[in-house]
Amino acid sequence: MKFIVHRTSDWLEKNAPCKGAKLDEYIYIDRRTVKTLKDARKYSWGEEYLNNGTNHREEYGMIARDLKPVKKWTIEINSLEDLLKLQKKERKLIIHNIDDLKGIELGIEIYDDYRE
Repeated sequence: MKFIVHRTSDWLEKNAPCKGAKLDEYIYIDRRTVKTLKDARKYSWGEEYLNNGTNHREEYGMIARDLKPVKKWTIEINSLEDLLKLQKKERKLIIHNIDDLKGIELGIEIYDDYRE
């Protein structure tokens, strides 16, 4: 299974976060907390939102559009054993959902710095 992976300490994500990480490209999904595309026109940003991007739609009680691809570091983890090896090497991992990229659902943050 493929995971987005990043380090807390590298918030610009310029460097490979760990051994085995590769850069992959994903479509960025821009969601707004407006229920319908028609309602979006009422906001100052509505016309710009509707005139840019592709695949404008309503989903999960929000509006969404696809924007240009972004490059993200990924890592392939195929077993619980692989995940535990990464955890043992990196010490602290946070596994989280990804909901703004098409084609990938989970991420791993290597928690190596303060971020709150």
